[in-house]
Amino acid sequence: TTLNIDNPVQIEINASSISAFHAYGKKGNAVINIKDGTKVMVTGANAQTSAVIVDQNAAFIMEGGLFELNVDFDSFSYSNDVVGVLLWGQNGAQKNNTFKLSGGTFKVGGKNAFAQAIQIGMKNGASDNCTADITGGEIILDPTENGLGYAFTAYNASYGKFTMSGGSVSGTLDALTTTAYGGNADLTVTGGTFSIAPTEYVDTARYDIVNSGSVWTVTAK
Repeated sequence: TTLNIDNPVQIEINASSISAFHAYGKKGNAVINIKDGTKVMVTGANAQTSAVIVDQNAAFIMEGGLFELNVDFDSFSYSNDVVGVLLWGQNGAQKNNTFKLSGGTFKVGGKNAFAQAIQIGMKNGASDNCTADITGGEIILDPTENGLGYAFTAYNASYGKFTMSGGSVSGTLDALTTTAYGGNADLTVTGGTFSIAPTEYVDTARYDIVNSGSVWTVTAK
């Protein structure tokens, strides 16, 4: 099954929903494509909500446009756990879960949010080929009031990989990754620009990190 979103869409997550989109392929493949010129707005005030859940044998592919998750909480709590894209084995073995960003703007934030752009988390112990790959576009974290912003997070343990070879990560960033869930985000950076130093995730023997004001740029030597 393939869902192509190529027109403006606005979805309000109600109290009983955990996501706006859930891609799951038990035997085949499930793909969500966000095309250039599209504007997808997801709003709500539900704790522990993900705009997109990428489940077994599924992919979320964004080539352009704007995808935004915006929430509104009265006060901050780590339970205000909102995620743009969650790669999770909710309905079975966690395998072949893919997020690809090559263009457009992917934005996550809101009032008092514990905002995360991409999370790889475990529902069970089986895992194979869980990847989030950023080659272009921009990731923007926009938590307001007392909110916190993280780009890449892992739940329980790191059963997948984040790779970034282009594009940008900016906004209100407390860190590129967090261990708030007791996990380790396996992040490798070989290119792109950042509003926070990416030094910890770059092989500095092979790649240069240049700082210019509030921007860090990673390029091959």
